Amino acid sequence: MAIAEVIFGQVFERVLDTITRPSVPVSDRDAREVAKAVAKEVAPVVVNATNSEPWYQSRILRGLLAAGLGWLLSKAGLILTEGELSEIVTIVASLIEAAGLAYAWFGRVKGSSLKPLGQ
Repeated sequence: MAIAEVIFGQVFERVLDTITRPSVPVSDRDAREVAKAVAKEVAPVVVNATNSEPWYQSRILRGLLAAGLGWLLSKAGLILTEGELSEIVTIVASLIEAAGLAYAWFGRVKGSSLKPLGQ
């Protein structure tokens, strides 16, 4: 199956899902609202399928940077043991957990005075 067919299929499914929602009015006079809702749903599919996201959001680039960093560290003679690597992973996971807790706390305490996401 060609890439264009896959993209078209995904776009078609998103459009159909969007216009069949009760919250999306489908009539001639509501064409702008329908087009806006469809565009909002279809945009992520097209961005993902065409790899047109910003460079800093590219999973491929992140993987390349991680591999390159590993290669540089090995060439510099810095080889981590399994224990050291495990400790680094534990520290990073703890930092991510702390950031999540802080974000949840901020959202609960300050979030009521902010606009909802996506608006």
